[in-house]
Amino acid sequence: TNRTPRRCHHIRSASSLSLRPASLSASGCAASTLALAATPCSQWHSTDDNKQLYKLAQRNVEEPIERRYVCNKAAGNALICATIFFSGADAATTMRLLRSINIPTVLDRLYFNYQKVYLLSAVKQVYEQRNTKLSKALRGKAIDLAGDGRCDEPGFSAKYCTYNFHEATTKKIIHVEQVQSDEVSSSNAIGNVAFVRGFNKLKDQGFTISSFMSGV
Repeated sequence: TNRTPRRCHHIRSASSLSLRPASLSASGCAASTLALAATPCSQWHSTDDNKQLYKLAQRNVEEPIERRYVCNKAAGNALICATIFFSGADAATTMRLLRSINIPTVLDRLYFNYQKVYLLSAVKQVYEQRNTKLSKALRGKAIDLAGDGRCDEPGFSAKYCTYNFHEATTKKIIHVEQVQSDEVSSSNAIGNVAFVRGFNKLKDQGFTISSFMSGV
């Protein structure tokens, strides 16, 4: 039998964002992510405003998503942009897939605008908050670190080197150092420079480094 899909747009307390033909189900978790992403908006500066935004995101809301707004932006647009970005999915491929099965989605231009204005700021904010908390917990303790740098093959197109410092007890990255190739004499030295800079910064921040292991 031919069935006409119901047009159902609700924010629900599900475990993840799921997309169905002609429908959009968004979770409280995804909405919470969006709430953080929206924080840089000029309308949300005070602590009280941020608390209200989180309460709005975490509430179980049974209301058509087209009526929901965050920072005067349509919640549906913001949610789909945030979920694509935070999941690590390729934006162009995901939106092309949705359009191919007739699921309305945002324009590519709108996605990249949201990424620039809201989503990248959210990533930076979360990283800084969690890194600050982790650093406070580790200061004053003797820590064991491991580190390695990642870049393109030396001598070819190694424009950047990103060196990660991993703490053994918490199993978390406590510092990331990035060096650009034009800051060093040759691309072969880029990894060593990134290590030295990062290591010195950690010492200056008051970390007591008991041991360090580096990749070959």
